Amino acid sequence: MIQARLLRHTILILFISWLALLYGCAHKDIRRISDEYIKRPHIQTRFQDGWFLVANQPVGTRYRVLLLPGFLCTDGIYRDMLTDMARRAAAVQLVAGNPPGFKGLPVEKDFDFSIASYAKKVCDLNDLESYDLIVGHSFFANVLIEVAVNDRYQGRLMLLSPSLSRDSEDADTRFYDRITRVPLVGRACTLISYQMMYSIFEPYFIDEKKHKIDELVIEAQKTPRYISRRLIHAFFDHIDKHGDLAERLTQTNRPVMYVRGVDDNVKLLPKHRQQLAASPLITLREFEGSKHFVMIDYPGRLNRLIIKMLGG
Repeated sequence: MIQARLLRHTILILFISWLALLYGCAHKDIRRISDEYIKRPHIQTRFQDGWFLVANQPVGTRYRVLLLPGFLCTDGIYRDMLTDMARRAAAVQLVAGNPPGFKGLPVEKDFDFSIASYAKKVCDLNDLESYDLIVGHSFFANVLIEVAVNDRYQGRLMLLSPSLSRDSEDADTRFYDRITRVPLVGRACTLISYQMMYSIFEPYFIDEKKHKIDELVIEAQKTPRYISRRLIHAFFDHIDKHGDLAERLTQTNRPVMYVRGVDDNVKLLPKHRQQLAASPLITLREFEGSKHFVMIDYPGRLNRLIIKMLGG
């Protein structure tokens, strides 16, 4: 009986994997390379301490801003912000950073992919680069909470859609974290998710920006599957360790701006909203008509907010 049930489950997983493979192949003909923008004259790329950095070249540089990606994302999510020609005259250099382990970049063998370890890497990079403002999306917004509560980085921080508790994430993401921890099954589920990424990302985009999903999928698939599992597990392990990250964030002694779309899939619970409002150093900004990717929904508006925060 047990063997028969196991056989049925195996056949089901293989069948779903086959369907997912067909799905992925069917979309390859409409995909295009999303790195084309880095070939533009006013965009420069370089490697620094294991990071791959993509920067615009403004007319003069008064401020430098580091932009960090969310889970499985890369510099590509900040493409429209970096190529916003109207903002190049503001003397603000935007540097989109691809951290070690993301975008297929190598990482040390003993690296644990924890939020705390990535927070250390951000501070190490800042020691070399010196940024006036660091912006982090989703996964790296949570990393920046750790940066905010230590005394190593003294600049300003902008958090785009962090998760302040496990319940802040939707049920599908919480389930994915649990199922990918199961031996063998976890690998199969990750394989399926990589073939069905378009469907996974789609709910996080507003209708007007869904044409951007193909580029995001191409970039996301550059991160090896085993690393994606390590990242999602480290993300939830950190949340489970601290419980309430809103309370942890309020311990900061530097200016922090929390930015989210009003229709964001990552929820800001009422109790967390109250906790953040009680801190004089934390400012909440919400974008109407935006979901999880505010930098894609309204790149110009987010650039203006960055300039305002630096000037303020």
